[in-house]
Amino acid sequence: MVSLIHVGGFLLGCYFLLRSYLLVKNKKEEVQDFLVWGTVGASLLVLSAVPQVGDLLAEYLSIRTRTNTIFALSIFLLYLLMFRMHTLNRDLYRQISVLNEELSLLRHRLENQ
Repeated sequence: MVSLIHVGGFLLGCYFLLRSYLLVKNKKEEVQDFLVWGTVGASLLVLSAVPQVGDLLAEYLSIRTRTNTIFALSIFLLYLLMFRMHTLNRDLYRQISVLNEELSLLRHRLENQ
């Protein structure tokens, strides 16, 4: 029996896959991001098309229900995304610091001429 949550998961999985593909095609997203969101989209497609996979995954992870398994994996994925955003933020901060140093050196040279 197909429920509304399965249809929603299937549509959301298709959206993630299509949107990631279009962003990579237009060079607005890196391949690494595509792999992450493509994996999320494919997982949603599989979990919504074949609900038994969720039961097998719950049994493998020793979690009682499929719903708890999906929530646990979602929380884990969110932690990974937060870590990735933190590292990107740290790299951007470092780049801004380097640009500020270069700008101040150029300004100093300009004033001394």
